[in-house]
Amino acid sequence: MLPAFLTMAREKYAAEVVSLPLQGPATVPRINAWVADKTRGKIGTIIDSLTPWDRLVALNAIYFKGLWRAPFEKSLTLEERFITPGDRAVKVPLMLQFGFFRYYAELNFQALRLPYQGNRVGMYIFLPSRESGLSAFLRTLTPVQWGRWIGAFSETEGVLGMPRLKFEHCIKLALFSRTWACQKLLILRGRSLMAWHFLLQPSTSVR
Repeated sequence: MLPAFLTMAREKYAAEVVSLPLQGPATVPRINAWVADKTRGKIGTIIDSLTPWDRLVALNAIYFKGLWRAPFEKSLTLEERFITPGDRAVKVPLMLQFGFFRYYAELNFQALRLPYQGNRVGMYIFLPSRESGLSAFLRTLTPVQWGRWIGAFSETEGVLGMPRLKFEHCIKLALFSRTWACQKLLILRGRSLMAWHFLLQPSTSVR
Protein backbone atom coordinates (compact mmCIF):
# COMPACT_ATOMS: atom_id res chain seq x y z
CA MET A 1 0.00 0.00 0.00
CA LEU A 2 1.22 3.49 -0.83
CA PRO A 3 2.45 5.51 2.17
CA ALA A 4 0.37 8.51 1.03
CA PHE A 5 -2.80 6.38 1.13
CA LEU A 6 -2.01 5.09 4.61
CA THR A 7 -1.34 8.59 5.88
CA MET A 8 -4.59 9.97 4.42
CA ALA A 9 -6.66 7.07 5.77
CA ARG A 10 -5.29 7.49 9.27
CA GLU A 11 -5.16 11.29 9.47
CA LYS A 12 -8.26 12.28 7.50
CA TYR A 13 -10.60 9.38 8.32
CA ALA A 14 -9.17 7.95 11.57
CA ALA A 15 -9.12 4.57 9.82
CA GLU A 16 -7.00 1.60 10.77
CA VAL A 17 -5.23 0.09 7.76
CA VAL A 18 -3.61 -3.31 8.28
CA SER A 19 -1.93 -5.64 5.79
CA LEU A 20 -2.72 -9.29 6.54
CA PRO A 21 -2.39 -12.60 4.70
CA LEU A 22 -6.09 -13.14 4.00
CA GLN A 23 -5.69 -16.91 3.84
CA GLY A 24 -3.73 -17.02 7.10
CA PRO A 25 -5.36 -18.93 10.00
CA ALA A 26 -5.27 -15.88 12.30
CA THR A 27 -6.92 -13.42 9.88
CA VAL A 28 -10.62 -14.29 10.35
CA PRO A 29 -10.31 -14.38 14.17
CA ARG A 30 -8.52 -11.01 14.08
CA ILE A 31 -11.28 -9.48 11.92
CA ASN A 32 -13.98 -10.80 14.25
CA ALA A 33 -12.03 -9.60 17.28
CA TRP A 34 -11.94 -6.08 15.78
CA VAL A 35 -15.71 -6.15 15.29
CA ALA A 36 -16.31 -7.47 18.82
CA ASP A 37 -14.11 -4.73 20.26
CA LYS A 38 -15.71 -1.90 18.27
CA THR A 39 -19.25 -3.09 19.04
CA ARG A 40 -18.46 -3.64 22.73
CA GLY A 41 -19.02 -7.36 22.44
CA LYS A 42 -22.52 -7.06 20.97
CA ILE A 43 -21.46 -8.54 17.62
CA GLY A 44 -18.87 -11.27 18.04
CA THR A 45 -18.67 -12.68 14.51
CA ILE A 46 -19.14 -10.96 11.17
CA ILE A 47 -17.42 -13.44 8.83
CA ASP A 48 -16.76 -17.17 9.04
CA SER A 49 -14.20 -17.57 6.27
CA LEU A 50 -12.44 -15.91 3.35
CA THR A 51 -11.99 -17.31 -0.16
CA PRO A 52 -8.81 -17.34 -2.27
CA TRP A 53 -10.43 -14.66 -4.44
CA ASP A 54 -10.76 -12.11 -1.66
CA ARG A 55 -8.35 -9.17 -1.90
CA LEU A 56 -9.65 -6.61 0.58
CA VAL A 57 -11.87 -6.59 3.65
CA ALA A 58 -13.28 -3.19 4.66
CA LEU A 59 -14.97 -2.95 8.06
CA ASN A 60 -17.04 -0.30 9.75
CA ALA A 61 -19.00 -0.20 13.01
CA ILE A 62 -21.63 2.31 14.09
CA TYR A 63 -22.93 2.55 17.64
CA PHE A 64 -26.08 4.55 18.15
CA LYS A 65 -27.17 4.74 21.76
CA GLY A 66 -30.71 5.98 21.42
CA LEU A 67 -33.17 6.27 24.28
CA TRP A 68 -36.87 6.43 23.61
CA ARG A 69 -38.42 9.83 24.23
CA ALA A 70 -41.17 8.00 26.14
CA PRO A 71 -39.65 4.78 27.56
CA PHE A 72 -41.72 1.61 27.69
CA GLU A 73 -42.74 0.72 31.24
CA LYS A 74 -41.56 -2.75 32.20
CA SER A 75 -44.69 -3.32 34.30
CA LEU A 76 -46.83 -3.02 31.15
CA THR A 77 -44.95 -5.71 29.20
CA LEU A 78 -47.15 -8.81 28.81
CA GLU A 79 -46.92 -12.18 27.09
CA GLU A 80 -49.24 -11.89 24.12
CA ARG A 81 -50.10 -13.70 20.89
CA PHE A 82 -48.14 -12.52 17.83
CA ILE A 83 -48.70 -13.60 14.21
CA THR A 84 -45.48 -14.21 12.22
CA PRO A 85 -45.16 -13.64 8.43
CA GLY A 86 -45.78 -17.40 8.00
CA ASP A 87 -49.17 -16.90 9.68
CA ARG A 88 -47.99 -18.80 12.76
CA ALA A 89 -49.08 -17.65 16.20
CA VAL A 90 -46.36 -17.39 18.87
CA LYS A 91 -46.21 -15.97 22.39
CA VAL A 92 -43.89 -12.97 22.74
CA PRO A 93 -43.18 -10.24 25.33
CA LEU A 94 -45.32 -7.35 24.08
CA MET A 95 -44.34 -3.84 25.19
CA LEU A 96 -47.23 -1.42 25.60
CA GLN A 97 -47.37 2.35 25.42
CA PHE A 98 -50.28 4.79 25.59
CA GLY A 99 -50.21 8.35 24.29
CA PHE A 100 -50.02 10.52 21.19
CA PHE A 101 -48.06 9.29 18.18
CA ARG A 102 -47.31 10.51 14.67
CA TYR A 103 -49.68 8.12 12.89
CA TYR A 104 -50.85 7.30 9.37
CA ALA A 105 -53.10 4.56 7.97
CA GLU A 106 -54.28 3.31 4.60
CA LEU A 107 -56.42 0.34 3.64
CA ASN A 108 -53.42 -2.00 3.55
CA PHE A 109 -51.42 -0.86 6.59
CA GLN A 110 -51.10 1.27 9.72
CA ALA A 111 -47.90 3.13 10.63
CA LEU A 112 -46.49 5.32 13.37
CA ARG A 113 -43.28 7.08 14.31
CA LEU A 114 -41.66 6.24 17.65
CA PRO A 115 -39.21 9.06 18.48
CA TYR A 116 -35.94 8.88 20.38
CA GLN A 117 -34.96 11.57 22.88
CA GLY A 118 -34.47 14.89 21.11
CA ASN A 119 -37.06 13.93 18.46
CA ARG A 120 -34.52 14.27 15.61
CA VAL A 121 -34.40 10.49 15.10
CA GLY A 122 -37.28 8.07 15.24
CA MET A 123 -38.28 4.54 14.32
CA TYR A 124 -41.05 4.12 11.76
CA ILE A 125 -43.19 1.05 12.43
CA PHE A 126 -45.48 -0.33 9.71
CA LEU A 127 -48.15 -2.94 10.37
CA PRO A 128 -49.62 -4.48 7.18
CA SER A 129 -53.26 -5.51 7.33
CA ARG A 130 -54.00 -9.22 7.61
CA GLU A 131 -55.86 -9.04 4.28
CA SER A 132 -52.88 -7.69 2.29
CA GLY A 133 -49.98 -9.25 4.21
CA LEU A 134 -46.31 -8.35 4.40
CA SER A 135 -45.30 -9.35 0.86
CA ALA A 136 -47.99 -7.18 -0.74
CA PHE A 137 -47.04 -4.24 1.46
CA LEU A 138 -43.33 -4.52 0.58
CA ARG A 139 -44.18 -4.33 -3.13
CA THR A 140 -45.69 -0.89 -2.51
CA LEU A 141 -42.69 0.38 -0.50
CA THR A 142 -40.96 2.64 -3.02
CA PRO A 143 -39.05 5.92 -2.54
CA VAL A 144 -41.97 7.85 -4.05
CA GLN A 145 -44.52 6.20 -1.78
CA TRP A 146 -42.26 6.62 1.24
CA GLY A 147 -42.04 10.36 0.64
CA ARG A 148 -45.80 10.61 0.30
CA TRP A 149 -46.48 8.59 3.43
CA ILE A 150 -44.02 10.46 5.64
CA GLY A 151 -45.62 13.76 4.77
CA ALA A 152 -49.06 12.45 5.76
CA PHE A 153 -48.35 11.44 9.37
CA SER A 154 -50.35 13.38 11.98
CA GLU A 155 -50.55 13.46 15.78
CA THR A 156 -53.06 10.83 16.93
CA GLU A 157 -53.91 9.34 20.30
CA GLY A 158 -53.65 5.58 20.57
CA VAL A 159 -52.13 2.42 22.06
CA LEU A 160 -48.96 0.80 20.74
CA GLY A 161 -48.20 -2.87 21.33
CA MET A 162 -44.78 -3.91 20.04
CA PRO A 163 -42.66 -7.07 20.54
CA ARG A 164 -39.10 -6.70 21.78
CA LEU A 165 -36.78 -6.26 18.83
CA LYS A 166 -33.79 -8.18 17.58
CA PHE A 167 -33.30 -8.46 13.85
CA GLU A 168 -30.65 -8.98 11.18
CA HIS A 169 -30.47 -7.72 7.63
CA CYS A 170 -28.34 -8.67 4.63
CA ILE A 171 -27.84 -6.67 1.44
CA LYS A 172 -25.57 -7.09 -1.57
CA LEU A 173 -23.84 -4.30 -3.41
CA ALA A 174 -22.07 -3.97 -6.75
CA LEU A 175 -19.50 -1.19 -6.55
CA PHE A 176 -16.32 0.22 -8.02
CA SER A 177 -15.32 -0.69 -11.58
CA ARG A 178 -16.36 -3.40 -13.95
CA THR A 179 -13.33 -5.46 -12.93
CA TRP A 180 -14.45 -5.83 -9.32
CA ALA A 181 -17.30 -7.64 -7.63
CA CYS A 182 -18.38 -6.46 -4.22
CA GLN A 183 -20.51 -7.91 -1.45
CA LYS A 184 -21.67 -6.23 1.72
CA LEU A 185 -23.07 -7.75 4.86
CA LEU A 186 -25.00 -5.61 7.30
CA ILE A 187 -25.87 -6.93 10.73
CA LEU A 188 -28.17 -4.95 12.97
CA ARG A 189 -28.76 -6.01 16.54
CA GLY A 190 -31.60 -4.41 18.48
CA ARG A 191 -32.22 -0.79 17.66
CA SER A 192 -28.85 0.78 18.17
CA LEU A 193 -25.92 -1.18 16.76
CA MET A 194 -24.61 -2.24 13.40
CA ALA A 195 -21.41 -3.42 11.81
CA TRP A 196 -20.71 -4.05 8.17
CA HIS A 197 -18.02 -5.34 5.89
CA PHE A 198 -17.54 -5.83 2.20
CA LEU A 199 -15.18 -8.06 0.27
CA LEU A 200 -13.52 -7.07 -2.99
CA GLN A 201 -12.87 -9.86 -5.44
CA PRO A 202 -11.59 -9.93 -9.04
CA SER A 203 -14.49 -10.34 -11.42
CA THR A 204 -14.72 -13.55 -13.44
CA SER A 205 -15.44 -11.57 -16.60
CA VAL A 206 -14.77 -8.06 -17.86
CA ARG A 207 -17.11 -6.32 -20.27
